Amino acid sequence: MDNLLETSPRPKSRPKTTLTYEDADKIERLVWAEARGEGVEGRNAVRGVILNRLASSRFPDTVDGVLDPKEFE
Repeated sequence: MDNLLETSPRPKSRPKTTLTYEDADKIERLVWAEARGEGVEGRNAVRGVILNRLASSRFPDTVDGVLDPKEFE
């Protein structure tokens, strides 16, 4: 077990994401469109998906790139 911990360290901090007002507004508009009937947890889940995608190398690193209409209705 100790070897597993040594070879797979957990990141100590998350990447920092800085958003412009315009990007934050785009995210909130999408959150409203996707989860307006949900509670706070549902809306936070949509925000979490967006922010995780921004931090991931598997997705574009811009808000416009992540908010692809094919990914969100």
